[in-house]
Amino acid sequence: MSYGSGINPHTSGFAGSYVGGGPDHASGLSTVDGSSCFPDGSNSDANRNGQQCCGKWFQNNRDFNKHKRRHDPPLRCEASPHCRYRASYNKERMKHYRTTHRKWADLNNIPDTSCSCEVCGMQFSRKDFKKRHLDSFPDCRRSIG
Repeated sequence: MSYGSGINPHTSGFAGSYVGGGPDHASGLSTVDGSSCFPDGSNSDANRNGQQCCGKWFQNNRDFNKHKRRHDPPLRCEASPHCRYRASYNKERMKHYRTTHRKWADLNNIPDTSCSCEVCGMQFSRKDFKKRHLDSFPDCRRSIG
């Protein structure tokens, strides 16, 4: 399966996904190599306890269902009919609104997540970007404590 953004959520840690329709989505989940993730035998071993997808074994349905959300994120972007972004969880979608559709987020009372580094003054649209900055710049991290 290819992701429209070119980012594979299994290897990149990228939570949201730009996905397009296609035969794989109509019939079920598909892995990076195009095989299905549904427990109908197409990509699972019924003789073992658990299910396999993307080369990983999931011992319980909760973990498997959580993984399936990465293949076919259920939450569409509501800010624009032209935006193809889909998220697995609402928290991810809120981050998308704040960073991509700022005016729409303001009009719809999506909380502002922007912040800045107290040491160098660099501005960030999200708190996790500030954390990444502090991890990358030890002088800023030491000064903040």
